[in-house]
Amino acid sequence: MSSSAINPSIPPSRLRIYLIAFSVAFVVALVTAGFAIWRFNGDQEVRYEVESKNNMATMITWAVDSGEGLAKAPTSLGETVSIPWSTTVTFKNRGKRLSLAVDLAGSGDATCRIFVDDKKIAESTNAAGVLCEALLP
Repeated sequence: MSSSAINPSIPPSRLRIYLIAFSVAFVVALVTAGFAIWRFNGDQEVRYEVESKNNMATMITWAVDSGEGLAKAPTSLGETVSIPWSTTVTFKNRGKRLSLAVDLAGSGDATCRIFVDDKKIAESTNAAGVLCEALLP
């Protein structure tokens, strides 16, 4: 048996096309994997917002996972916080619970919102005070 009868050769132009197609697919797979690793391990910007026609709050508290990263405004007892109000923080860990709690200085509805990378993930409205909670995606 001759070797040419067992395995006919692939024309060089077709072999070149296969190699180019394989190379392009490989590069696309690497870029996609790199983007996924960067996106899911990178920092996330979290913005907390509060709105109310009341214009004053006695307390605004925001936290990650039941007290980790806890912050509040005002920092001194007896002071108030002007509304509308917002703050932006950066987190690295995904899957953490975010919370935002508001107590108004008088009557009226308050609305709170939580955004992650400019995408709204939580919103709630309630009288005299309000609570928003969500998981950091």
